[in-house]
Amino acid sequence: MSDAIWHVCLVSEQPLANALPALATYPHTVGAVLAATPTMNKRADWLAAVLSARRLGVERLALPNPHDLPAVRRVLEDWLDAQAGRALLLNATGGTKTLALQAVQAFVRRGLPVRYLDEAQGLWLDVVGDAPPQSLPAVKLRIDEVVALHGLRVKERRDELADAAWRAVAAGWARDALGSQAEWQTLKTMLSKKDGHLSNTAKGSLPRAVLQRLAQAGLARLQQGQWQVADERARGFLIGGWLENYALECARRAFKDDPAVQDMSSSVKVEEIDTAGELKKGQQQPDNELDVVLLRKGRLFVLECKNVNSGKTIPDILYKLAFQARVGGHSTRLALLHLGEASDAVRQRARLAGISLWGAQDLPRLPELLREWVQGKPARA
Repeated sequence: MSDAIWHVCLVSEQPLANALPALATYPHTVGAVLAATPTMNKRADWLAAVLSARRLGVERLALPNPHDLPAVRRVLEDWLDAQAGRALLLNATGGTKTLALQAVQAFVRRGLPVRYLDEAQGLWLDVVGDAPPQSLPAVKLRIDEVVALHGLRVKERRDELADAAWRAVAAGWARDALGSQAEWQTLKTMLSKKDGHLSNTAKGSLPRAVLQRLAQAGLARLQQGQWQVADERARGFLIGGWLENYALECARRAFKDDPAVQDMSSSVKVEEIDTAGELKKGQQQPDNELDVVLLRKGRLFVLECKNVNSGKTIPDILYKLAFQARVGGHSTRLALLHLGEASDAVRQRARLAGISLWGAQDLPRLPELLREWVQGKPARA
């Protein structure tokens, strides 16, 4: 029997549980056999694309309807009979309970190993033998790969932080979160028109000292006696990009010594793909931009950052955010960092949805809140 092992994976709605053990044990594991029922074929396509890109071999095993247990049993038995002498291991983590039971029984009858992934603890468990639990080696996953496992593609992402001078402006606003709120709101209102004017207008005014501070940072300029935003990039930063950039900087600071963090980014734009890896034709692509995304132990943490002046828009943001869980599956954790006022009803709604809700008063201690959130503390709203 060859030492090169193939994992047999029961394709399910937990694609990371299918993929992670094979990725973690490569090159000892050389490939994966994706056993999929008809309803799981598309997910098997997504899983195959990610594994192939990591140089793992991929084979397919078509399973019948999981409710037709005699047919499932026949397919598994016949397939295993044809694999004599091949080193196979069953990853029993995915699939329905009845499907997994049929697969386990078929492997046990042939003396083949069966393993199960405890995702929460990161342990690779021997289901039928007496081998001790094994901690899987760390896998340097990217956000792009986890998203791809769910049928999405990262179209664009921003990994770099803004210029140091711009970051200093954002940090100043965050330190005096409540005291500087009038500045944010006035800037957002004045820049709602694309003319870029920052001088006194019907939409508001800013003290000269504030304008000079923005000019020193390269965010504003005085032109022909009129204060204007420096350029479109600066405009985007002042309208609300500063909050997203500040959150990403806090995340980097909070997790700089955490080896379990695999990737982080901001302004992550994702789009749906079909089984051929192409954009779906004739369909309107939804607005799927994730403000700040952190990947830790294969789990996505998505933070929405909104410079909103009114608490009335927060329920709509929560509704949209609930759909963002799709990008990383059922284990994705969500949070909203907003600058409006949230009512008690909105806070209760966030708690029930498992979404952490943070306001302007939380900006100075955002690194601490991010650490608590990632460590699995209950949603705070």
